Amino acid sequence: MIAYQNLLHPSLKDNGSGEDGLVREFLRLARVHSAYLEQLNFPQRLVSGRSEEQFRQLPVMRKWQVLADLTVNSEIITEMVEEDPSSSSGRDFEFKCFDKALRKFKLKLKDNDIFSKIDADDIIEIYTHEGIQIYRSWSCFKFCRYSVEDLLVNNWQTLYSRPTYVVNYLMNLAPQIFQPDCETVPYDLHEYLIVEKFISEKRALLFQMKYASPLQNIETGQTVAFVSTGAMRFAPESVIGANVDLI
Repeated sequence: MIAYQNLLHPSLKDNGSGEDGLVREFLRLARVHSAYLEQLNFPQRLVSGRSEEQFRQLPVMRKWQVLADLTVNSEIITEMVEEDPSSSSGRDFEFKCFDKALRKFKLKLKDNDIFSKIDADDIIEIYTHEGIQIYRSWSCFKFCRYSVEDLLVNNWQTLYSRPTYVVNYLMNLAPQIFQPDCETVPYDLHEYLIVEKFISEKRALLFQMKYASPLQNIETGQTVAFVSTGAMRFAPESVIGANVDLI
């Protein structure tokens, strides 16, 4: 298990600052994250206006997960700007950020060969055993229009529609990744359509999922998360109009 609470600012541990303190930190860290996305010249985020209330309604553990996610990414932003202000994209940039995320979450790759399987524009994500995304590469934001706040208080089923067979496949695959003998697993999926759910002018994307690879706690060696890689592109009109069973 990832000790999310240990990643938070000392004033937030044990909920010492109260509910309002957690909300203020959520909004502050989200602004830091959004400002960096603007600096990287990614498309403008679309804010639903519901994220603050949704954050308040989350269980305490989920609040810690969200804040840990934002805290880790804010620290990565600060370090990357200090180390190389001109660097903002590319394979090396994404690998450096991903490596920093692993160290901050106290995770390690079970299979280091996964790096050789990641292409320059691939999306890199980290998911917990509950299926909660706690890290996504900056390349993700070339295609994702949701605000940072909305992205973190909702799960992927809420944000995007996708084919029923994909959802069923991923639900069946997830437990296998956490088996002791599991190494890197190629996704047995063709490129598929995903559609934004709660943006008024919905946009469709094509996603080719590539590999899932276990991530271990650096102290216990237990698999507590996994990295998922894939490539995304905008869907052409011919695909958007196809009859696809989405949920």
